[in-house]
Amino acid sequence: MKHGRRTDLEEMRYRVPGVRNRFFQVNVKIIAVCMVLCFVAIAFTFALESVKEEMENKPKIKFFYFIKLEDPEATSDYLYLNRYVYEHCFVYYDERCAGSQELDFSWCREKIAEKLTSLASTSGGKNMVVIFSSSGSNYLHFTEEDIPLLGKEIFSVDDVKQLIQELRS
Repeated sequence: MKHGRRTDLEEMRYRVPGVRNRFFQVNVKIIAVCMVLCFVAIAFTFALESVKEEMENKPKIKFFYFIKLEDPEATSDYLYLNRYVYEHCFVYYDERCAGSQELDFSWCREKIAEKLTSLASTSGGKNMVVIFSSSGSNYLHFTEEDIPLLGKEIFSVDDVKQLIQELRS
């Protein structure tokens, strides 16, 4: 007597003799929806990454603050929100300038560096703010004659918020 292929207990639990496995035919809609959702999620992730990269590479308006900060970390956290539109640089607390007697602006573009060096030397150690356009060709220079708030010696986070609001208006 010939014995056919023997089925074990595990196979018997899931296999019905003579009936074809119909998993894909029964679940085709669920599988299609899952595939579409995966495709949408992947496409959305790539789109977000490309927009983020474009925003980071886009030229920004640059604010250079020649002021002393009470709490540089808190101020940095506050300004982190608009980092894609404006670039804020507090010169006195920039690591690249720390320890040098004269301010060294070699870390920024050459045209801006020349203008900043000349403005810093003519300011006589007074607080000032210099705003460069996104192209770097035009700039605005503010001292305490323009904005009385710049007459303060040390700036808190609230002072910086107020200063930025005055500069934007």
